Amino acid sequence: MANKRLNGVWRSGSGEETWYTGLSLADFEVKGKDLFERDMRMVSLDTNGGISAVWHPGNDGQVCYIGLSRDDFVRHDTECLNEGMRLVSLRVAGGRHDAVWRTGTGRQEIRWTPSIDDLFVTDKQHFNEGMRLQTLQQDFDKGLYYGVWRSDLGTGAQWVRRGIPSNAEFKNEDSRQSAAGLRLCEITSLKGLTGIWRSGTDAAAWALEETFADFSTLEGQHVDAGLRMVNLSVGFV
Repeated sequence: MANKRLNGVWRSGSGEETWYTGLSLADFEVKGKDLFERDMRMVSLDTNGGISAVWHPGNDGQVCYIGLSRDDFVRHDTECLNEGMRLVSLRVAGGRHDAVWRTGTGRQEIRWTPSIDDLFVTDKQHFNEGMRLQTLQQDFDKGLYYGVWRSDLGTGAQWVRRGIPSNAEFKNEDSRQSAAGLRLCEITSLKGLTGIWRSGTDAAAWALEETFADFSTLEGQHVDAGLRMVNLSVGFV
C-alpha cells in the first residue's frame, strides 16, 4: 500500500499561517469559509489524496472550484479574469480541474498540450514577452501538460528543470540555482520530479517526500525562523 508523503516550499514571510492536508470536500468548504471570513486567503492547493491547502493573511478577492471539466474551467477562468482575478493554484487529474483565483493584474496565459516539448516552446515565448510561470502541471490520466504564465511575477531570471532523477540531485540543482540568485517557487511533476526557480534574494527552504509528522515538525521550525509555506504538494511512495 502506498504511503502519503508531503512536499513543501517555504520563503521569507510573516503573519499567521494555516494549512491542512487530506480534507474531505465538505470539511474543506467549512474550513475555507471560516478562514475567508477571518481574512485568510489560499496560496496553495493540492487535491491528491484529499484536499490540502495553505492560507496566509489577505482580504482580496478569492474564488475556488474543485472538480471542473475543462470547458467549465475555461469558462470560470474567463469570468475571473474579467473580474480582476488571476490563477494562483491549479491541479489537474483525470480531466478534473481544481483551481484558485485571487485578485491580480496583468496578462495571464494558460496552455495545455500532449507535447511537453511544445509546452516549453510556449514557455520560452512567454518568457521573452515578460511573463513568468505560475505553475506547471501534468494530467497523467489524460496525457496532457499544463502551464500557467502571468505578467505580474517579475521580469527576472527563471529556471525549470524536469525529470530530476533523485532527491539528492534536486538538492544539488537547488544549490546551483540559489548560488545564481534564484529561489525555488514550486515543486511539481512533469515526467518526474520538477522544480521552478525564479530570481530572489530572500531565505528559502523546501522538503521532499516527508511523512506528515516530519513535515509538521519542519513547518513549525520554518515558521519560527520567519518563513512561510508558499507551495504544498502531495505524493505517494
